[in-house]
Formats: sequence, C-alpha cells, structure tokens
Amino acid sequence: MTNPLPVRHLASAITALFLLILPAWMPAPAAERIIGLPDGDELTVEIHPANPPAAAGTVVWLPSEHGIQPAEREVVTALARSVAPAGFELWLPDYYSSLFLPPGSESLERAAAPALLAVLETLRHRHPRQPVFVVAANKAAAAALQSLRQWQQNDGPLRNIGLILLNPDVNRGTPTPGQALRYRPVVTMSNAAIHLIQAEKSPWRLSLHRLAEALGNGGSDVFVQRLAGVRDRFWFRPDADGAEEALSRRLPRIIIAAMRRLAPYMEKPRQAAPATRPDGETMISTKRERGLTLYRGAQGRRLALPDLDGRRHDLSDWHGKVVLLNFWAGWCPPCVHELPSMVALKRQLRDAPFEIVAVNLGESVDEIQAFLARHPVNFPVLRDATGETARQWRVGAYPTSFLIDRNGKIRYGLAGGHDWQSPETVRRIRSLLEQPAALQPRLPKQSAATSS
Repeated sequence: MTNPLPVRHLASAITALFLLILPAWMPAPAAERIIGLPDGDELTVEIHPANPPAAAGTVVWLPSEHGIQPAEREVVTALARSVAPAGFELWLPDYYSSLFLPPGSESLERAAAPALLAVLETLRHRHPRQPVFVVAANKAAAAALQSLRQWQQNDGPLRNIGLILLNPDVNRGTPTPGQALRYRPVVTMSNAAIHLIQAEKSPWRLSLHRLAEALGNGGSDVFVQRLAGVRDRFWFRPDADGAEEALSRRLPRIIIAAMRRLAPYMEKPRQAAPATRPDGETMISTKRERGLTLYRGAQGRRLALPDLDGRRHDLSDWHGKVVLLNFWAGWCPPCVHELPSMVALKRQLRDAPFEIVAVNLGESVDEIQAFLARHPVNFPVLRDATGETARQWRVGAYPTSFLIDRNGKIRYGLAGGHDWQSPETVRRIRSLLEQPAALQPRLPKQSAATSS
C-alpha cells in the first residue's frame, strides 16, 4: 500500500463522518429521481437526503443479482441515517423495477453498469468535486469495476470515486475442480481506490489476497478486510444466525470505516489500466457443468491432515480404494443437503473397496463435533484449519468433490452439492471399483509428488 496522498477538500468532507456517533435523529423521507439512460430507458433512483441539505458527498448502493431484499433495505436505510448528519446523500438505483427485469445475474449484467454510469454522470454535473463511494456486493462488484473503467475510457482520469466491494464475485464462473480460479478481465484492468470486505465463511476468502493482487496489477490501491463468523450475504440471508444479524446491524459502521480508509487515495487522478484482452469478455457469465465431470487438473496433489482426534492421515492410507474426497463446511447449506446421500452411498458400497473422506474447512473441533452430533456420518472427517489444503487442491466452491481411483489418480471432479446416489454417479463409481489396483509404491513421504 502506498503512503496516503494529501486530501485537501476531500479530507474536510470526510472528517465529519468519522467523528460521528451522533444521537438518533428523524431523517427526511427518501425521494425519487428519474435519470435517463443512453438507450432511452429511464432509471428510478431512491435518494435519501443529507442533513443539512448541502451535500458533502454521496454513497451509491448498487443492488446485487439478488435484488433489493427487505433486510438489505434496512441496512441501506441505517447507512443513510448514519452518513446524513455529515452531509452525505445515499442513492439507491433500482434498475430491476425501472426496466421491468427480474433479479438475477443476466439482468444485473444488462442493467447495472449502464445504471451506475448514468448515476455518476448525474452526480458529476451536480457536484463535480464531491466524493462518491460506490458500495457493490457479489456480482454487482464486477459491474462497478466495468462502469469505472468505461468512465475512464470515455471521460479521462477518475477522481473522487471509491469502491467498497462486499463479498465480490468477479470470477468467470465457478471454477472446475482442480483448475485455477479465473477472474473477469476487468479485474486486472481496473485502477481505482478499492476496499474489499469478505465474509470468512466463504470459499472466496481463500483467494482474497490473490484478488487484491490482481486488482493492484491495474494500479488500484486496495484494502482487505475479513469479517469473522459470517457467511456471504449475511446482511439479508433468510437463515441468518445471531452473529450474522448482529454484524448486519454493525455493517453501516464497517462501511463508514472503509470510506475513511479510502478517502486519502481518492483525489489521485487515475487513468484506465491498459487492456490485456477484449473488453467484450469482461461480463461473460460462465455456466457451471452439472454432475461429475472428467478431471483435467494436475495429478499428485497431496493431502496430509489430522482427524478430530489429532491423528494425521495421508491419501496413501486409502491406496487400493476408490476415494470420494469432499471439501465441506457445516455452515454451507449445499454441503448439508448432500450429506444424507453420501452416508447412504457409503452404506450401499460398504462391502466394496470404497471410502469417503470429508475435509472440513476452517471450523474448530468443537464446531465439527456439534455438527456431527446432529448429522452423523459413517466416514472419516479431517480438518483443514487454515484452508491451505483447499488452496492446493484449488477448491473454488463449497462443497467441492474429487473422485480418486484405486491407484490414487484423480478421475472426476464436481463443484456444488450433488445427489451421490444418482444412478449415473453410482455407475461411474462402480466402473472405477472394477479397475485393478496396482501395488502401492514404497516411497518415503517426502518423495511424494507435490501439488501445482
């Protein structure tokens, strides 16, 4: 991270925000404004006014592919109330209702980037030098990056705009098991002041620093913040637990703290980073293959982890057996949903040379044992406390599974939950069981092939 730049008027605009913890006040009601879009459509923007009305800056909340959820609206309203006494408006563009689009990834990719550009243009004409903080979650993060890059290409250097990205999904689809995660090209072509906020209970936290590095390659100044004990979308999950509900109430203060960190870096004029591939690829959505797919990653990946009693295990412990290696977490709904079919599969193949090895990601022994008391299993459970093994196996989604033959070769992979008793899955496993197992080579542990 570079040293902070002089902030001049921007500092005075932001300072009031961070002296704030003011008594509750009765805000003025939100108003609506209609903004024209380049294609002739009209965008409705919900505006929460500042108090006093002479605005010092603007927060723009960009809705994600999930639409504007009721619980999310509560967070937005609380954030508007928190920043209003410092002279900040909050703008909420509703491109789904304006364009009669259902929430979803395709609608987001059509509407979000043009809508944000129109909002930024409107704000620039009203207050050319006032700061704008764009808050974007999940797939809306990619739309925000694309908007800023298009701004730089059309209108020159970017100033006084900062990005706060919540659980950013800027990937080119769910990665195939064993393959490297691929970011959308706009990631390495972005040059902005960016603050990343990532929930710990998410597969994306394993690659958070890699994302920060990729953004930095385009010239961006990047802050990274992890939020412990919560899942993606914690602020509007219908199944939010107590910790997630509590953090949702704190989210406005977390965002304000991110604004403070970004402020010194926002006056720097930022040119668009050079394109490394056509911009047309930036918003491509990659569809995930369903079911078991042939594994095309590196072989020889290592696995050496403890079980819940602290005994260490290696993949060689199960040489001669077909192994279903499953990376999971107790807070992951698809992991929980597929668990009964895994238990039934193990029971169905109890007389065959077959084993399921479940690798828990990042939870404590007590948490795992409490989970297994509610969901008993009939196969070994190992702990990947740091996530390092998941990184080596290039796990990009929870759950992720690998099917390994009797000679230790990875044959199939699958990202996401699955019915492990489906006829096609059982047929493929039985086909691997029919293949003979070679004698296990007697090599010292340190001579085993390493992952790539």
